[in-house]
Formats: sequence, C-alpha cells, structure tokens
Amino acid sequence: MKGSGTYTWFGYTGDFCERLRAIKEAGFDTVFTFWDRQMSEADAPIDVHTELADRYGLRLEHAHLPYYGCNVLWHTGPDTDDMMAVYKDGIETAGRTGLKTLVIHPCEIFPPEGGSFDTMTDNMRKLLDTAERSGVRLAFENLGENGTVSKLLHIFSDRPAAGLCFDSGHNNIAGKGEFGLLSEFVGRVFALHIHDNNGTKDQHLLPFSEGCTLDWGKCVRALDESGFEGSLMLEACYPIDYTTFETNEAMYSNPDYPMESYLRDAFDSCARVYKKR
Repeated sequence: MKGSGTYTWFGYTGDFCERLRAIKEAGFDTVFTFWDRQMSEADAPIDVHTELADRYGLRLEHAHLPYYGCNVLWHTGPDTDDMMAVYKDGIETAGRTGLKTLVIHPCEIFPPEGGSFDTMTDNMRKLLDTAERSGVRLAFENLGENGTVSKLLHIFSDRPAAGLCFDSGHNNIAGKGEFGLLSEFVGRVFALHIHDNNGTKDQHLLPFSEGCTLDWGKCVRALDESGFEGSLMLEACYPIDYTTFETNEAMYSNPDYPMESYLRDAFDSCARVYKKR
C-alpha cells in the first residue's frame, strides 16, 4: 500500500475540476469518483473522469457504481433489468476509458427482506461476465454486515475479476474491531474506503476524529498483510447529518470551514495512519 487518495465528494459541492485541483494541491495522489450518469451535472460525465483526473495530476484508482435501489438485484423484474442495464453501461464505459476497478454494493446496507441471495448472485455473475470482457474488476463492498460479501466472494473464488472493496468504517461497526475480511481475502483486496466512526454509527469521519474508535495500527498492519497494492483512499467528508442531507439534498450548503483547510486535514490524517505501521 502506498500513496493517499480521496473520494471527490468530501462534504463540499462545487465545480468538479475545482475540487480536483484542490485535492491535488493538498498533496493527494489518487481519487475515486461516483460512476453515475445522473451525476454528470454535479461532477462530469463518467466518460471523462479518467481524463480529468489525469489533467490535474491525479490517478483515478477506482469508481463507485450507483447503489441507491440496488436491492432490486435480489429480485427479478423490470426494475432489476433497468439497474442491470445501468451497471452494464458503467462497466463497459470503464473499460473504454481505461478504468480498471469499479466498486459495487451487493445490497444497499443489509440484505433485503424477501430477497433471494441466489438471484443476486446470478445477477452479479452476469456483471462479472461483462467486466471480464471489458477488462474491468468488480470490488464488492462490505456493508452493514460482513457475511454477504464473504459468501459472495467465496462463490466467485474462481473469478479473477471478483474482489473486495474493504470499507474500514463499515467494518468498525460490523466487524467489532477485527479485520478478518482482510485476512480471509489476501490478494483479493481491489479497493479501499477509509473512514472512522464511534463504532455504532456510520459517520464517514476522518481517521482519528474525536469520539472515533477504529484501531488504525491494527487496521494498517492488516492492510499490509492483505497484499493490497493501491493507495490509502479516504471516503470521509466534513461532518454532516447524513439523514438530513439525503432527504433534503437541495437545501445543502457548504461548510463554513474552507475546503482547502479540510483537504489539508484529510491528507494529514492519512499521514497519521501510515505512521501506525
């Protein structure tokens, strides 16, 4: 593991290229973006994310496929077909633009009641077929519990395009401070989402934030032992009320704290994590 990166949404709205410029000036090497055509106005068309990252001296290490509504993958029907079409387009676009890794949720947070794990697995198998044809890897993210992603990756143990996106904040809640997923899938960790919380609520805070409980020494050693070769990638943001944000996004305004100051804090938090090795 080397270098540091951040998600391009970290609590501040505004011009996508301006955010990329500020990320680079803060010292980061890499970024990840939200791979959703519906976000083209807020960010930029996904077809140019790799090009824009390059323009600002950053590397687009991975991108995140849409996850709102992804529980339909546990069912069959028109909504499932629509979601599969979105994912297929996203995967094929990644292949055309040179992006090698996409993060995907097996469910929104927890497996849906009445959903079929076998149906979801069949849908993921179809997406892996598309990914392999496109030269893209799919990183399945651990969410509200670790069992689903573990079971899925064992089923796909023979598929080189299937791996893990390890989310430290989710694991701090579901894994109760242990890092068994990383030792379980050595050599198959394709992406990281790094953030901190109080052990009970998914807060997406910077490492070492006040009240947070994640053991970063234990975490970074487990990451090194997993064989992960990418960067320490933040998925943190300036503290916000996620419930209010997600229900009243149009009313959201940027924090009073300057974006450049927050990004310097974010970069410094990565340096502190590396010192725990």
